[in-house]
Amino acid sequence: MRLLIGIVLVLLAAIGGAGAAYVTRAPSSDHAEPPEPLPQTEYVALRRELIIPIVVDGRVRAHVVMGLGVHSETLPTEEILRREPILRDRLLEASFLHAAAGGFDGRFTEVLRMNRLRVALGEAASAALAPHDAQILIQSIDRRDR
Repeated sequence: MRLLIGIVLVLLAAIGGAGAAYVTRAPSSDHAEPPEPLPQTEYVALRRELIIPIVVDGRVRAHVVMGLGVHSETLPTEEILRREPILRDRLLEASFLHAAAGGFDGRFTEVLRMNRLRVALGEAASAALAPHDAQILIQSIDRRDR
């Protein structure tokens, strides 16, 4: 009798496991929905670096050289490159204002200063590429003292 109860319990456990596996199985590939395509993002490096003079007491004491890129989910590369002259003008203006406020003095790569620069460059890019959304990527930055 004990043997019979043991066999029945093993069979019930096996049937229960098979039933649980059937219920929790992955959906068949015939009915699976295809994954949504990721939005096409564009990363465009500006053709030339921005050169920002650092003026102290009316004299150029240093230069900051920045390599920038543009990231956009709505603008194709060709459109970004077509608008590059206007974009460069706005980015230079924002960089000059940042330099005039002392943003490139001393430890210019501190987090707070870099965040201020990113915000200023982002606003300039938004103005130049309106109504599309774009972010400026600081790819390289170097200060060259005289």
